[in-house]
Amino acid sequence: MSEEGSTPRPDFDWIEIDKIKANPDNPRGRFARDYDPAFGYLKESIAEAGILVPLVVRQLGDGTYLLIDGERRFQAARALNKRQVPVYIITEQLDDEAIRWRMFHIHMTRRPWDPVEQCRASKALYAGLLAKYGDERSPKLVDEYSRVTGMDRSTAADRVRFLRWPEHITERIYAGAHEKTEVEPYTYMVEIERSIIEPAFKNYREYFDEVDVDEVREFLLRKLEEKVVRAGEEARHAGVVTRSAIRGPERQKVIAIMDRLVRDAKYTFSDARDDFHREFPETAEARIKTPRALWKAAADLSRALATYDPERVEETRGRGAVERDDLVDALNALDEAIEVFLERLRDAVGA
Repeated sequence: MSEEGSTPRPDFDWIEIDKIKANPDNPRGRFARDYDPAFGYLKESIAEAGILVPLVVRQLGDGTYLLIDGERRFQAARALNKRQVPVYIITEQLDDEAIRWRMFHIHMTRRPWDPVEQCRASKALYAGLLAKYGDERSPKLVDEYSRVTGMDRSTAADRVRFLRWPEHITERIYAGAHEKTEVEPYTYMVEIERSIIEPAFKNYREYFDEVDVDEVREFLLRKLEEKVVRAGEEARHAGVVTRSAIRGPERQKVIAIMDRLVRDAKYTFSDARDDFHREFPETAEARIKTPRALWKAAADLSRALATYDPERVEETRGRGAVERDDLVDALNALDEAIEVFLERLRDAVGA
């Protein structure tokens, strides 16, 4: 018997597997069976040695049990036509939210759910915190999410970044969370928040008076869907635009670049960065902070020009194309800039 005020110990028993119901709140669900590459190995292990770690279940009123922990073992036992399985039965009277958090902490402390699974399991928590604080970018919301889940604040901030996205998008990600994709949607969506939306809200808030933030998210997701993005981290390239905080009438140039980035699915984050540096050359100069960085940039460009096939200029179509005359003008400008810089360098060293 447990001491008064302490948590009751679960009862151990063997029960018929047909009496156990899979938990709809488990974000792994059928993916434990259909997509987990280690599932076959687990099945072989259970066939040979049995279930060594009992499942955790909660007794329901109709003589059945709700699965709390052990989705992979449960699915493997069913696949092996096991009649009975060992279980720990939680006897506490817990509401649905308490059950969800019992599941969450079990998986965080043993075999952690991946980020998307964690987000799915904590979406009710996020919705409650959003209702409480009223602002999806509230630092207090992230602090509370971190405290409740036990995550460090940096990890919690990334989970919140994903949970900000419209529900019809996140539900689509949950449905395919374990399917192999060229670019991980979670990483891309978090990077969009960190590099584009958050700094844009800080520095160009007026843009969101014209375009709803969820529309921005949906538009930017098209770049992933149309395979314009090759890595989730590519969004960082456009961070120089949204973090620029340009003042005065020149702000409209920045907003125009942002708007094209949002609305044109073929317009890449690198395109936005390059157009921004062309509009504001001083920002490109600021990127080269040391003589060594300048030397490396010059050496990289020299190698690129030496090995580049000029015929590609005429043959390339679509996103990577450029007009021949525009390239010639840019190279002539580069040639002049090199001559001017060489003169300044000679004067500086007294050569």
